[in-house]
Amino acid sequence: MRDWLIISTTVFCCLLLGAQHLFALDADAEFKKANDAFQAKNYAGAIASYEAILKEGLQSDGLFYNLGNAYLKNGDLGKAILNYEKTLLQYPRHKEARYNLEIANARAVDEISALPVFFLKRWWRGLRDSLPAGGWGLLTLLASWLSVGGVAGWLLYTQRRKKKWSFLAAFAGLFLIILFFTLGLDRSNTMKDSGYAILLQKELPLRSAPDGESAEVLVLHEGTKVEILDQISDWNKIKLVNGEQGWLPISALGKIAR
Repeated sequence: MRDWLIISTTVFCCLLLGAQHLFALDADAEFKKANDAFQAKNYAGAIASYEAILKEGLQSDGLFYNLGNAYLKNGDLGKAILNYEKTLLQYPRHKEARYNLEIANARAVDEISALPVFFLKRWWRGLRDSLPAGGWGLLTLLASWLSVGGVAGWLLYTQRRKKKWSFLAAFAGLFLIILFFTLGLDRSNTMKDSGYAILLQKELPLRSAPDGESAEVLVLHEGTKVEILDQISDWNKIKLVNGEQGWLPISALGKIAR
């Protein structure tokens, strides 16, 4: 019975690994197919292949970037901006995506002046996005060792000066643990859902209430970036970069998220 369990488990693992290998090969083949279609200026075909890979649960900054390029060439401005934003969400230092995003935003109809961001909030975002969540996790681990080492030194050393420095090391390590862990958690949550979205419809009125018959605040156009504040039924309450608020149908928005 035991031998049968071992054999069956081994066979199952082999089948699972084989399926994963075939899945990876299929994804690579689909990615190459998409790139070839893009080079041949068959942008609709490239989009279909890139989207097929995403539907299988595979994601990367390169995939979102290529998909954004295909949408931009195909004239789908909103979806192009959405995928450039997703690229930068995963890899904020992607220079090509940032450059192409600027080009795409320049083609957008709406020109909304942004309110200045509080400098501490701007500083925190810049620091948070400087490393992936895993990087902050590694720094948290290193800070833990620093704190543990400091505590050990404070307990073991007899010289006053060494005990003092050990105590400071333990305190600094504890502070860094809290800082790095908070940054990593914020980075992880932001990658899952940034709290922002892109308007994908060509033109749509911003409503004063979650109702298609409510008063129009103003008319928005494809590619406009909005912050999601709330949800009621099939509507999202959103805020524009100038601080103005209103309601849009959820179906008209593409969330900047994984």
